Amino acid sequence: MRKILSILLTLAMVLTLGTMTVFAAQVDTLTGNLNLNGTHITGTLTGSSYTLAIDANINGTGTPNWATFAGTATLNSSTDTSNLAGKINYNGYDTMFATFTVGSDTYYLTSTDIGQADGSGNFPVTAELIFVGAGETVAPVTDIVVTAANGTQTESTGFSGVVGETLQFDVTSPAGYTIYWAIYANDRTYASIDQNGTLHLTSMPANGNILIMANTLDPNVYSENIMITVADQGSVVTANADVAYTVVIPASVNFGTIYRTMSEQNKDFTVAVVDAQVETGSSILVTNTTTDMTMKDQNGTGTVTLPFTLAQTDGTFTFAAADMTDGTDSITSSVSCNPANLTAAGSYKGYMTFSVTYNEPDS
Repeated sequence: MRKILSILLTLAMVLTLGTMTVFAAQVDTLTGNLNLNGTHITGTLTGSSYTLAIDANINGTGTPNWATFAGTATLNSSTDTSNLAGKINYNGYDTMFATFTVGSDTYYLTSTDIGQADGSGNFPVTAELIFVGAGETVAPVTDIVVTAANGTQTESTGFSGVVGETLQFDVTSPAGYTIYWAIYANDRTYASIDQNGTLHLTSMPANGNILIMANTLDPNVYSENIMITVADQGSVVTANADVAYTVVIPASVNFGTIYRTMSEQNKDFTVAVVDAQVETGSSILVTNTTTDMTMKDQNGTGTVTLPFTLAQTDGTFTFAAADMTDGTDSITSSVSCNPANLTAAGSYKGYMTFSVTYNEPDS
């Protein structure tokens, strides 16, 4: 399994150095191996003008992303040995950065390539060592600043998620860079991330953490490694509840015996929904679709008519899910006729027809 090395070194020279001839803004390409066995960093990088040897012990984890280390760095000869202190993230994204001083001179070490480790933990490294004399400057090294969940999670608050959840990561600085996102190789079983910074937590890691990495591939911008604490969603309990309901519409309305001298006659007409199991936000519509609202003599087969009306607005009874949480709801309207409209005696009969519509949520 490939491990990836990312080192940030801060070196302070404390011993008197031998005479060394250097030139302002000189750049030397160094190559060699750095060995990382989890507790110790050793190795030598060599160029045409400089040789840099590192020997340091990893002291322990300071944060989820980094571990501190301390030791020595030797530049060019055994007499040019400095105290070394810094921090390391061996789950980094193929980047290494270092700065140190020799007297009043500053050196910057920036990796251009870190290859795949061999079976003994040796990483082949190619890096540029830049000497900066008095009055000379180089582009400053900056950090990638990451937020998640619309800014509610930051590096100071920590990052967390639940199995099955999606987290959106964003970079607030530096501006103007393309960000390359990746997941540490050992964690890719438990999550995936696309190049928009969208992380999908698919299963529970054994140690409860997933490490993701943001990188610009620019040597003057530190790669950023983000540890996400993952919580298991627990036992998943599921059930399916199909939509079900019964609409009850009166089978008949009987005005009884009427006379032309009577006032308008009204009879209650109650439409109900029972045994309802519907979705939140849904509704049931019961609509009068009758085109001929008249009763006819001869028990509905004659030609003499008597009009009747349904008082319900637009002829529609609307049952909202919020009113059916107990499975039942009813709406009472009325059917009326005016006996003054009688033109002949007889047995009158008419019909009403209704349609029933189930409206799904947001439909």
